[in-house]
Amino acid sequence: MDLVLVEVQEDIEIKKKINKVNIEKKQAELKVLKEQRKVEKAKKELINDIKNDLKTEVKKDKLLKKYIKSNKSMKKSMYKQCNSGFSISKACFIVCFLLISYSLCNSYIINNSQAPAWVIEINSKFEAIKSIIFN
Repeated sequence: MDLVLVEVQEDIEIKKKINKVNIEKKQAELKVLKEQRKVEKAKKELINDIKNDLKTEVKKDKLLKKYIKSNKSMKKSMYKQCNSGFSISKACFIVCFLLISYSLCNSYIINNSQAPAWVIEINSKFEAIKSIIFN
């Protein structure tokens, strides 16, 4: 009977050792799985960070392209404003010049006085401009 008890105890000890080994094995597998999950999370975070960085870079590129485009159009419009052949200020100057010369001529004609040479010259130029405009 002692022999049977010893064998049973040995079997129990062997089973305990096997259970311990199985538990240790499962714990090691769990650690490996946890490490794999951490690595996968880190990969996902890295991918998301790269995506966000790429999105911001794309937005910056779009804004830069818009700025360059608007800058080009502004340069073109400034060039047109500065180099236009007929501008509003030139037209105002011409109209003022014509009105002044016309009023000077009329004032001398109304007063029945002899106009100076420079007024007669302005009048002749005014008549020439008037003939060009109306013809």
